[in-house]
Amino acid sequence: MKTDKLIRISELCSHYQIERSFFDEIEYYELIEIHIGSTEKFIHQKHLSKLEKIIRLRDELEINMQGIDVVLEMMSKIKKLKRELKQVQIKLSFYENDGEDF
Repeated sequence: MKTDKLIRISELCSHYQIERSFFDEIEYYELIEIHIGSTEKFIHQKHLSKLEKIIRLRDELEINMQGIDVVLEMMSKIKKLKRELKQVQIKLSFYENDGEDF
């Protein structure tokens, strides 16, 4: 993985005004993959939107990390179910339109 796409946790703490222990919890619950360098910890920039979602859940809705873990898992399952439903709707539409030709 390219290191130019990694962001120092210390920079994120400063930018989002959060404590380092917050990232220890994120790492403990495996919510975001943490990369460990020789002297610093990092996250990949592709995880920034997920990090911001976690911060909003914690700060705005006052959900603890266990709850955030559950919410993110449920959101992932809902997203998967929506994709599956869309595929089924496309197949159903194909069969409905195929039957009209007869």
